Amino acid sequence: LFLQYLTICNTKELAAIFTDIASLFNLYKQSNTALEFIDNGLALFPDDNNLLVEKAISLDELEQYAKAETILSKVINANPYQHEVWGLLGSLQFRQNKITEALSSYEYALAINPNDEQAKLQHAHCLFNLGRYNDAIEPYKEFVEKHPDDDMVLTFLAETYENLNQWDKALPIYQ
Repeated sequence: LFLQYLTICNTKELAAIFTDIASLFNLYKQSNTALEFIDNGLALFPDDNNLLVEKAISLDELEQYAKAETILSKVINANPYQHEVWGLLGSLQFRQNKITEALSSYEYALAINPNDEQAKLQHAHCLFNLGRYNDAIEPYKEFVEKHPDDDMVLTFLAETYENLNQWDKALPIYQ
């Protein structure tokens, strides 16, 4: 039945099927299998940005960072207004300790979608890692206001105050 459906669905639907199945493989940490599936999809749809993003996710999982970055850059060049892709690129760069590049990617993501909470949080982490503690305080505080039970972010906020020798603000958070 599935194969019968594949013969009648339109091109966009077929590309989406490849993307969705590859996404499931990635979700279950089957990145090599996902890559095989993605490459089959890309043979049919070489410019499908969703397949390309999924391929970058697979390569990232396999620690093939340079290839993943190249693919995400290609997707961004085709459509620079995808805040999710900028966020993925920032995340990839951050894990490689390319903090300045990650900061820039998150700034692009936030310029496109200023309400992206994950991009705001990752942006704050970049600022923190670059020693720009004064700049990191507000995004951390904003995140904590919306998510007061997030102990990890509370700890980062406290450490930020600690790094600025603002113990009067850090200690109550630690307690």
